Amino acid sequence: METITLSAESAHIFHEGLGLILSRWSALTTAVENECGGRDSRAIANILCSDVFSYFTDDAESGEYYIEDLLDILHQNLLRRNMKVEYSSIEEVAGRIMIMFDECLQDIYRSVENLRTSTPPPVAHVRLLEMVYSAHMSKKVRLLDINNLMYLTVFSLSYMKL
Repeated sequence: METITLSAESAHIFHEGLGLILSRWSALTTAVENECGGRDSRAIANILCSDVFSYFTDDAESGEYYIEDLLDILHQNLLRRNMKVEYSSIEEVAGRIMIMFDECLQDIYRSVENLRTSTPPPVAHVRLLEMVYSAHMSKKVRLLDINNLMYLTVFSLSYMKL
């Protein structure tokens, strides 16, 4: 069986595209921003990118790549780090990565070019803040930034006894 591998140029471009896809994955970026995987959440995102890239480059001798394997890599990486992401979101990202990989094998870089030239979609950033209004009362609030519009929602009210 013929080994299917990326050329050096294609591997470089594929790695760039992989980084762009993962950096625009709203579920992953929200998990990283809120440190769902702990303080090293940014490093975890980089490790995820590295693990996916390794799947396509280090295992090249088999010449066979399956979306099920990619789904497992993405899902297991997130689970190991306590980052919970909807499975349908993982499927969508895996599908985009597989298409981009197939294009790069053929020295076609349409997906990567589209990512380079497109503006990343706006992402809802959710940050948890604690605001203390007095020595006796505190509120936890959720600050939601959607399309540069700010919404403030109170989701918990607790009283502290002194």
